[in-house]
Amino acid sequence: CNVPRKWKRDPTLGEWVHFQRRQFRLKQLGRRNHMTEERIGKLEAVGFEWSRSTPQNYIRLYTEQKGLYEEDEKEETSAS
Repeated sequence: CNVPRKWKRDPTLGEWVHFQRRQFRLKQLGRRNHMTEERIGKLEAVGFEWSRSTPQNYIRLYTEQKGLYEEDEKEETSAS
């Protein structure tokens, strides 16, 4: 789940994801929060990403883009 806070397709989801990330950060800092270990486990089980700027996100995006580029190259080559 790599949803930006101000996601135009579903603003409510964007705010909800932002709230989960914020509560997680507060928990990590030992500050008052509403995040439970159970919720963390459930969110991680569905692939929730606690930060939009982790190296894993960049690697995943790079891999996806590289795959799309390679598919385009194959189509152009076979069309020639």
